[in-house]
Amino acid sequence: MNNTWRPKGWIAIILGFFLQPLAFLYVNRAKLFWFYLLIQIIVVIADYIIHQTISEEPYLQYAYLSWLLLIICPIHAYVITRDYDPQQVRMWYSKWWGISSCYIAMMLLIYIIRIFIFQVYSIPSESMKPYLNIGDTVVASKLGHGNYRLWNFQILKTSPWLTPSRSDVIIFQYPPSPETDYVFRVIGMPGDEIVYQNGALQIKQKCLSGVQGCTELVTTSQTKDNIERDDGLISYTEKIGNAEYTILRVPAAIEKEQEEIATYQWVVPDNHYFVLGDHRDNSNDSRYWGFVPEENIVGKVSYIW
Repeated sequence: MNNTWRPKGWIAIILGFFLQPLAFLYVNRAKLFWFYLLIQIIVVIADYIIHQTISEEPYLQYAYLSWLLLIICPIHAYVITRDYDPQQVRMWYSKWWGISSCYIAMMLLIYIIRIFIFQVYSIPSESMKPYLNIGDTVVASKLGHGNYRLWNFQILKTSPWLTPSRSDVIIFQYPPSPETDYVFRVIGMPGDEIVYQNGALQIKQKCLSGVQGCTELVTTSQTKDNIERDDGLISYTEKIGNAEYTILRVPAAIEKEQEEIATYQWVVPDNHYFVLGDHRDNSNDSRYWGFVPEENIVGKVSYIW
């Protein structure tokens, strides 16, 4: 066993700059590795939150707490090399193959989480406003939906053991162009009959054996909110069963509907879902391109920044 090894300062600086916590494995300090890894996770989350709330000042838009680690980690790792005791036992993780193994293990864990459990998306449009706005970051829960992809590559496809409920907001592959992911709210379940007239929804649920009154159309509740919005849109609270959420309408679209009454009707096929955007007059949803196959569902939105 080599007890006279001493870590090189220049290597510690390079690792500290590019792979911050891993620099402390190289200098034989496992506890500092876990400390800085935890700090790095906290700082990344803090940067996400801060940049959703800060002002539009240019110098703040490009300021990140993570930059501090690019300075602190190389300096700290270098200082350790200067005071390093060469008589201490060199652990396996300080060797090149140990650092490489830890790096590969970390990356594999990140990709496994991203492929099978959670994935982060940025919202690019206003179709789900006000629930989701441009620039919002959402976390989708993927486990159980059976559609496991990464960078438009299909990693694994299995039969889902989780299915969405009415009013859930889901991420799915856009049926006309599956390489693109969309996000909308589930309105119609498999077997439902959907009637859309003048912005009002009516739903006749699929009849089940022994259920009374299931053949009747149920009108969803829409209550106008007493809110004056700066963007001129009209806000309504829409309620389907026990689910309640806010939708937005464009006044000009409402006036047009009153002049030209039109009724649209759909029957949702088995293993498919009918989805709508909350910004009803600015949403390219199931009214225009059809239903979402169950196999296209990637996950359910579970958290929003």
